Amino acid sequence: MTTDEIIQALTTFIPGFFPREAVSEAVQRREELIPILLDSLDYVDENLKTLMDENPDYQLHTFAMFLLAQFRERRAFPKLVRFLYKDSDELDFILGDTLTEDFNAILCSTYNGDISLLQAVIENDTCYEFARLAAIEAYAYIVRDGHIGRDEMTDYLRRVIRGLKDDDMEGTNAVINTII
Repeated sequence: MTTDEIIQALTTFIPGFFPREAVSEAVQRREELIPILLDSLDYVDENLKTLMDENPDYQLHTFAMFLLAQFRERRAFPKLVRFLYKDSDELDFILGDTLTEDFNAILCSTYNGDISLLQAVIENDTCYEFARLAAIEAYAYIVRDGHIGRDEMTDYLRRVIRGLKDDDMEGTNAVINTII
């Protein structure tokens, strides 16, 4: 497959079809595809409204997220965190069930060492609650993988909890209880 054929196969959702050959080729040609996959994250971020209205079957960014996580591509991390600032409808378009199922692991796999990016989402009460929970869960994965100490995370979460409103506590407590 040519690069254009790989990208075309990964770009448009076709019900009942998984582009296995294109994904396999993308893995084999990782270095060549990484810049294109990174660009697809920017593309969906910058063209979100148009894609939602005019091209709802666009999915290159979805394959990009999983492939970049598999490649442990650190340049993807800030681009992915940027998605967490979208509203619930936008997040549903960009991530769908990935937000609550896999996004925390994707963030962990692409983590670039800048925990402040996740902390900003966790602390931002205008962010969608499931986006904030994904950030907390990613933080926990990062601790589990040894990038940050457990005590550092516990101290951070205690500071955050002290600043939470009562209505924020229920979902956050459930996540924190699974972490600590």
